[in-house]
Amino acid sequence: MINLFKKFGVFLIAVLCVGQQSFAADGKVDSQIFADYYYWKDHHDGAWKGQNGFQFRRGYLTYANSINDNWAGKFTLEITHTDLAAAQATPSSIIKVAQLERNFGDNKFLFGQMSTPTWATVEKYWGYRGIEKTALDLWKFGNSVDIGVSWQGQALEKKIYYTLMIGNDESTSNENDKYKAYYSALGFRP
Repeated sequence: MINLFKKFGVFLIAVLCVGQQSFAADGKVDSQIFADYYYWKDHHDGAWKGQNGFQFRRGYLTYANSINDNWAGKFTLEITHTDLAAAQATPSSIIKVAQLERNFGDNKFLFGQMSTPTWATVEKYWGYRGIEKTALDLWKFGNSVDIGVSWQGQALEKKIYYTLMIGNDESTSNENDKYKAYYSALGFRP
């Protein structure tokens, strides 16, 4: 399985790099940064009382490219601070999304590291929540991303949508056991 992912990674890099000029014209680069200014009027640790400053919370850099009418790829790098209060806190980065998709009309097959259907509806309507997590996130209902395969589609004039996915159940980490996670979502738009 590891060799399959290595081959996929090499293939994805080759697809994104070969014909760089034509891809650059067709591809889309997107970014988001979440930062804020803080001031602690009081703190249980006296050393932090009155502390203030700017914080970089999280950032995304995404490259998406439609290779042709049937094939597309997407790569997202996430940069985040794991410990905002540490004196020497430095940002860490992970690959959030690295996927290749094949379109079949109103259906598509995805392979790679992608968002799970656990969060699709919630993220669409709630977006980024800097103050409070959603109930799904707070109670650690599932992974936001996983490595695997997915079949997504729509039916009945796009009134019904569905996703079926099989993943490693390791989020952004490599597989470390023989077990898999099975995800599904079914929705109706009246």
